Amino acid sequence: MINDIVRVLSAFPLTPFHDDQVDQGAFARLIERLVSSGVDSITELGSTGSYAYLDADERVRVAQLAVHHSGPTPVVIGVGDLRTSHVLAHVESAGQAGAAGLLLAPVTCQALTADGIAQLPGIASIKIPGVPTDPSEAAEHVAAIRAAIPEHVTIGVSGDAFGATCLSAGCDAWYSVIAGTLPGPAIAITRAARAGRATAATEESEWLTPLWTLFAEFGSLRVTAAIAEHLGLVRSRSLPLPIQALANDERDRAARVVLHLGLA
Repeated sequence: MINDIVRVLSAFPLTPFHDDQVDQGAFARLIERLVSSGVDSITELGSTGSYAYLDADERVRVAQLAVHHSGPTPVVIGVGDLRTSHVLAHVESAGQAGAAGLLLAPVTCQALTADGIAQLPGIASIKIPGVPTDPSEAAEHVAAIRAAIPEHVTIGVSGDAFGATCLSAGCDAWYSVIAGTLPGPAIAITRAARAGRATAATEESEWLTPLWTLFAEFGSLRVTAAIAEHLGLVRSRSLPLPIQALANDERDRAARVVLHLGLA
């Protein structure tokens, strides 16, 4: 089952806040929206879910809410933390909540060796940050990674602007920020790439270039939060402090992009 979960499109939703508390109602609605959209899986408490800003009790509750409202859609829960004992506690609580899989970010204040990370047991998938834009070079890059990892480990892309290219180049999954708030465009790109329609997938992604530009300029989390607030999916000031929301002029730019691209 885990190999099915770590393939195709996994949506990474926000964890919205209000008055320095997790907005549980808004969060539940985001999860239900994703289930209705037909994403393949949901990954909560990743960086888009602001896991590092939540205390242990908040993480437990968010995991429970995600699974409870996910229906038949499998949920992967992030368990990254600085200390091994904390990671193990998150693993236990995620399992008790009913998570179908775990996302482990190697959080550290000290450098980790590449060999040490590669030898972690139980890995079902890895995230790569992107590939060359040339399709043939992208395919060679993915093939080189695949040759260096066990057969059962899937390759997923992180970095939404690379989603179409990576899927067409042979990646198994797209771990998508935008899919957590606007699943429609991400689903269209994924379906085109999976059907072998690389040109169509690329065209779908290129249409979203104004959005990718905002991501590159301001960070995907802040832009996605601004879009979710603009669309009324979450309340204003939805990010946990000290993360700063976009300035008013930046929010206006994001709103214009949403209008121009017909996103909702």
